[in-house]
Amino acid sequence: MVLVGQKARRSRYLKDAANTREGSGMSGIDDWFDEKTLLDMAPPDVFLRGASAAEHGSVQILERDEEHLRSRVEDTEVLTTEFWLSSGELKWSCTCGAAETHPCEHLMASALATWPGEAPRAE
Repeated sequence: MVLVGQKARRSRYLKDAANTREGSGMSGIDDWFDEKTLLDMAPPDVFLRGASAAEHGSVQILERDEEHLRSRVEDTEVLTTEFWLSSGELKWSCTCGAAETHPCEHLMASALATWPGEAPRAE
């Protein structure tokens, strides 16, 4: 277990073959962040809370490349989220600790913030 600050960092994996994009022609992490895929990953209320956070400018993208996204999300505290690809599977973690069975609202906000014009990049 890796500790981030005072909180244990939680990771969750999509292991269902239907959620594996390997061999499907998908090229990078952004391909996982379309609306349908995000709604398939998390309950609608979590998606909507994430959308609200992204819309209100609560997300700052810290790092982003083809296989990794790390963001800072301001909620009642500042949280760090990460998505990454490993062997064609999408993995994630959030310092909130609520991303056990599906991405939390902070992860949804981070994914939605990758859409054009949504979030500033850290300088």
